[in-house]
Amino acid sequence: MTDDQTTDYAHGDGSNAPLYMTNGCCEVTHDYVEDLLVKFGLPAGDFEGGFYPLTKQEERYIGDDLADVADGFGALLGYSALYQGQKYLMPSIELYFGEDGAVTEEDALAYGQALKEEYSERLKAIGGHVFLEENWDNDRHLMQVLIPFDYAFANAKDLDSWTTHLEETLLATDLKATVKPTTSPSP
Repeated sequence: MTDDQTTDYAHGDGSNAPLYMTNGCCEVTHDYVEDLLVKFGLPAGDFEGGFYPLTKQEERYIGDDLADVADGFGALLGYSALYQGQKYLMPSIELYFGEDGAVTEEDALAYGQALKEEYSERLKAIGGHVFLEENWDNDRHLMQVLIPFDYAFANAKDLDSWTTHLEETLLATDLKATVKPTTSPSP
């Protein structure tokens, strides 16, 4: 990757959207992440002799797991992101809707907006961020929660204690999703 590409890459150089470093299965997402981490002077690790965007300490806080938050929608814990030159954990809440979901598209969005509002100040206070992407896919909206690794290090020792902290403290909420049938019931 040339320097122009790393300088101009919209999601790694300070733009308004996070760049996925790892996916829900904790795998590296893009081959240019290594160049961006070098550009920003951020440490990385290795996996089986190859580049991995997280250090061994950071890696302990992600997993192919789900935290029980957001009224049953849950937060996927394998994601991490680069945003404005900093690395973050990125638990991601997929707000499913439609025929196979328990809520309508509109109700899922209204719930996501209320949840984003509740989380925003909490995350801002720790140096985090929250994004809500409408219609991420045909059947869901996506909430990306960016949490600084230093916050995780100070509040948990591993994935299990991190999951508990998310469920009981940082992402705990009393908000309930409005459940409506997606079709009218028969008389």
